[in-house]
Amino acid sequence: MDQAVTAPSIEAVRCALDPRGVAILGASDDVMKWGGSILNLLRKFNYRGAIYPVNPRADAVQGLKAYPNVSAIGQPVDVAVVVVPQALTLAAFEDCARAGVKVVLMVTSQFAESGAAGAALQDQLLQVARRAGMRSIGPNCM
Repeated sequence: MDQAVTAPSIEAVRCALDPRGVAILGASDDVMKWGGSILNLLRKFNYRGAIYPVNPRADAVQGLKAYPNVSAIGQPVDVAVVVVPQALTLAAFEDCARAGVKVVLMVTSQFAESGAAGAALQDQLLQVARRAGMRSIGPNCM
């Protein structure tokens, strides 16, 4: 398969590997949960970009200001890590699209691997990502 590497493709790779800002949707104080563990590791290993915990039920997560959604951040978010329940993923993708997120890393599972309903939802997520020009890694990528 010969496909030209385009400027948008190169930018997507840069964003994924060296993001200026990362939002954790489903951020948690509990480091035993994905949303807590990923946030903790970014901080522990001195990620140099901005970290934005997203949790509509918290003012702060792990000592960082929390946001109710990605659109409320108001700063560039190159990567959004989605660790919300499956039922909330479509709204999360739509919010990321509105906010101009470049890459979505989807930890959440139970999509195409779980049957027709999961596959249909996965297709909806892909449509949102394509319309917005977002790259998507996952679902179920951990």
